[in-house]
Amino acid sequence: MGRKKIILISISLFLVVLVLVITVLLYGNFIKEQKYGNTEGNIVNSLSHVTSDEKFTYIALYTGIYRGTDISSLRKIADGDYSDLNYMEGKLFAYNIESDEIISMKIDGTEKEVLYKGNILGPWVVNNNIFFKDIEKSSYFKMKMNGSSFLIKIKPKWGAEEQWVYTELKDRDYEYDLLKRGCNIEESQHADGAVYVIEQLDDKTPPNRELYRYEYGADEGVLLAEDIFRFNISEDKIYYLASGENKSELCVMRMGLDGSQKEEITKILLDEPVNAAGVGVGQEILCLSIALEPDLNHVLFLVDIETGEYVQVMKDDTFVSPE
Repeated sequence: MGRKKIILISISLFLVVLVLVITVLLYGNFIKEQKYGNTEGNIVNSLSHVTSDEKFTYIALYTGIYRGTDISSLRKIADGDYSDLNYMEGKLFAYNIESDEIISMKIDGTEKEVLYKGNILGPWVVNNNIFFKDIEKSSYFKMKMNGSSFLIKIKPKWGAEEQWVYTELKDRDYEYDLLKRGCNIEESQHADGAVYVIEQLDDKTPPNRELYRYEYGADEGVLLAEDIFRFNISEDKIYYLASGENKSELCVMRMGLDGSQKEEITKILLDEPVNAAGVGVGQEILCLSIALEPDLNHVLFLVDIETGEYVQVMKDDTFVSPE
């Protein structure tokens, strides 16, 4: 066999192996399940300061980050004013509001590292990448979780919203189709091959929104709940907030993804009528942010998912139980 023929065969084999390697990598990335540092529901509810791993709930309250398996076990692991809390592969990632820094730390609050400094929106962690928007630069970026790689400027697939890194483009296309059909979508989340949307009612007195479930490719939505403030999908459950017998009572509800097995977790009694409310979900803890009339003063509550017991979080992070 001539030398030229051997070289051609070697090159051909190399190209075949290269194509196979690229195919495997692309296929692996295509089928790989995405890991998110927080949930779409917490992002949509503007409660991304609540996240969890397989055991603990992590909550950034007024004076620091807390960790626990339930409300009574919550202990502070880091001092400071944090937002946009993420858990990924044994680490926490958050934005330090006071110092304008993206911070990483171990789940016990030790070994803090500054990954990026600037006035940002985010961070949002997906797989081994950190996504954020630098407000002063009016641009979106991503970097590796260790912060060592150079920044990559990116363009969101749709809109300048926090939720964009959590949703596949096909899901958004489906929602755009709903908008074209006249659905007045206030917010949306995705689960079980369907999009769940809240639609604004004509009544301007809150709560004034209904929750629908649209399967992909279906023409009609199934009404799951009426007249609610917000909802949050976690695992195979929908958590939502509705008024009680009067506007000063807030019902914390739970049901299945198909709208079955509705149950009241607890009812919170407030001093003033509720104007707006959002719900964040941890492992065994719900975090409620509630705006009260007439001045829209915000109050923060923690609810035990199983027992329904709840506490109000004061500005110094002390917990006050109902009388």
